[in-house]
Amino acid sequence: MAEMIGLESLIKDYTVYPRDRIVETNVTNMIKALEVGIALPPIVVDRATLRIVDGFHRFEAHRKFFGPDSDIAVEFEEHDDASLFIRAMETNRGHGENLSTFDKIKCVKKGESFGITRDVIANALGMTRERLEGSITRKTSGDGEILKRTVGHFSGKPMTQSQKAFNVKAGGMDQKFYIDQVTALLESNSINWDNENVMESLQNLSRAMDKTMAVSA
Repeated sequence: MAEMIGLESLIKDYTVYPRDRIVETNVTNMIKALEVGIALPPIVVDRATLRIVDGFHRFEAHRKFFGPDSDIAVEFEEHDDASLFIRAMETNRGHGENLSTFDKIKCVKKGESFGITRDVIANALGMTRERLEGSITRKTSGDGEILKRTVGHFSGKPMTQSQKAFNVKAGGMDQKFYIDQVTALLESNSINWDNENVMESLQNLSRAMDKTMAVSA
């Protein structure tokens, strides 16, 4: 049964969060639902630590719409670190935006740090152990970096520190997508030439291209 609790007392512990990030479009859609009077499901919370088990996006939507001093409906459960993370994987796979392959492999590393076996992790993610292992092989660099799609060609290969740093910042789409977007902007003359930040980025692109071409020549 749901209980009301002060929003500020809840804890978002990212060490037991199965996703790479909070998706702001999801939060925005939830706020739109709140605006027309639709109640969001209660957040699932660990009773002893007040850590959120399931509901990071609902927490953010509630905070932005009602304010940080508001109360929110929660359902309490009791967990240790391992069982909390298993439950978080189970609930996040079951609703909302699907966990990405990147998220799932991060779950393996986090889960193993809590002493959870890969069989249990695979089950919590709704996958067979074989499929999970295949994803790990395809999406991990030679030095253990979890790869986003943008740099998936480093599978099984070592990476430099700058490549690893880019992997952290990468949006996750295929490289061709980003290159084609810039190309289309230029070819259609859709660049905002009056935007100083855009112009600076284009200059950075030009310098990077010149440097890359000089090295490869």
